[in-house]
Amino acid sequence: MRAHLLFAGIAAAYASLAYAGEEPRLGFAGFGAATRIDDVRQRYPNSLVTESYIHVAAEDSTDQIFGIAISKEQVLLIFERKSSDGQKAYPFCDDVYDRISSMYGDPNAEQNFREEALKVQRRIWRRGDERMALRCFWRDGVVYAERVELYKVADGAL
Repeated sequence: MRAHLLFAGIAAAYASLAYAGEEPRLGFAGFGAATRIDDVRQRYPNSLVTESYIHVAAEDSTDQIFGIAISKEQVLLIFERKSSDGQKAYPFCDDVYDRISSMYGDPNAEQNFREEALKVQRRIWRRGDERMALRCFWRDGVVYAERVELYKVADGAL
């Protein structure tokens, strides 16, 4: 319980950080575009941490995040996990979307496309040079959240 309260406090503090005179920085579950592996290493004591990826152990997982890929360019928060029957499982897109939109409002852009046999949607929020995208996909008539992408860009880019 204490860990969940601490986590909620960290997430709220991160979301409240602001550039001078600008809107709050973009973030999800305490992560932002500037997050680095060393920033989160202690947060996942039971997880496999490599140079650029965290395989989040079930006992460490919060916010349905089971993988974290971190590079100089972006932070990917990956929701894919294996269910008890060995199948890939994901949270519902609307659940993740509702959480993000309650903090940042409606997205600034939306991209819809097909990738192989899947219909994919990216909803993108912009704040200064930061971007956050929620990537969802349709499977069997249900929309699932695949990942949240956090990154910085040159002005005007998605």
